[in-house]
Parts: sequence; C-alpha cells; structure tokens
Amino acid sequence: MVQCGSFRAADQAESVRARLAFEGIESRITNGGGWNRVVLGPFSSRAGADKTLSRLKGIGMSGCIPLSVRG
Repeated sequence: MVQCGSFRAADQAESVRARLAFEGIESRITNGGGWNRVVLGPFSSRAGADKTLSRLKGIGMSGCIPLSVRG
C-alpha cells in the first residue's frame, strides 16, 4: 500500500483523493484514530508500488510513502 496523506480534516483527505482521481489514480480514504488517510493499493509486488510512487512523483505528489506490500 501507498499513503498519500494523513489529515485530521476529512475535506483535506477528500481533496487529495479527488486530485488523484483527476489523474486517473484510484485511491480511498481510511479512517482511524481521528486521522483520515489517503491510501492506494494493495499492490501484488514491490515493483507495482514503486511504479505507482514514480507516477505520483511525476505529477508532483512526492510526499507519498510506501506502507506495505502484499505477497
């Protein structure tokens, strides 16, 4: 999985999710502990996550971080 933000305010998380959707990148918002996290994945391999991270950097979202890889 890749995380592209963690926000207290749900509208901030929704703004990031909408930007990703505009770029054709599917994401979702998870809630827990008072935080709204914008996450992508899971990915079947580290290579898939790395490819997505490169794409995110290419659109100016360099703050996204890998969380875990399934498999």
